[in-house]
Amino acid sequence: MPRRVSSLIRTFSGMIRPFDYAVLAIAVVIVAGLSTVVFARQATGSVVRVQSDDQVWLYPLNEDREFQPLNDPGTCVISISNGVARVIRSDCPQKICISMGEISRGGEWIACLPHGVFVSVEGSPAENAGLDGMAW
Repeated sequence: MPRRVSSLIRTFSGMIRPFDYAVLAIAVVIVAGLSTVVFARQATGSVVRVQSDDQVWLYPLNEDREFQPLNDPGTCVISISNGVARVIRSDCPQKICISMGEISRGGEWIACLPHGVFVSVEGSPAENAGLDGMAW
């Protein structure tokens, strides 16, 4: 078996030419550039919508703040900083809302079901157009 593998490697090593390396390098640069554009793009006019059982709050995504949507101390604390929103503290049993991570693009959301808190990012369709991380 090792003899067949070494024979196969010798066969393919003679088939790769300098132009193939150039095409590979160009493809890597294009993929890296597109990844940077897609993942680094921030929606400038996006709004964070925080909804509890009885109230709704809207906050701009580009203004840093930390707040509690509920009156009970320590129940659920939401942070908006550096263009992303996330739940940083919650006393719910499984803390799934904390593990959902950061949201920054229109349509992304975080829910804390035990407390009845829903956090989502809203923005205009032009800001939210394009690929997201799930498309890759």
